Amino acid sequence: MYKYSISLIAVVLLFTSCKKEQNEFLITKNYIGLLTDTTQVKNLKMAFPNDSIVNYKGDSIFKIPMNLVEVYDEAGKMLLILTPSKMSDPTSTINNIRIVDSRYKTDKGIS
Repeated sequence: MYKYSISLIAVVLLFTSCKKEQNEFLITKNYIGLLTDTTQVKNLKMAFPNDSIVNYKGDSIFKIPMNLVEVYDEAGKMLLILTPSKMSDPTSTINNIRIVDSRYKTDKGIS
């Protein structure tokens, strides 16, 4: 029993120590930072817990039906501008992402 518990603890430690942490500024096929292609608008606060998220509901003067979401870092620098696929729907996914910050790069260093 003692050998079984020691080997179980060793396996658990091995798996937890090998966990790969995702780079918050890496651009890959299905990820931009911590966002995936299935991230919903309602989950943006979980993806950016320390950053500011600002919703823009369009301009009433020009009647622009946009629902932009701007993401700023802790220092107030704009990171991303997101456009949901459906306006005013918290369950909709992100349709368009505009990368503003130059820290976002691919694994080959392209920003």
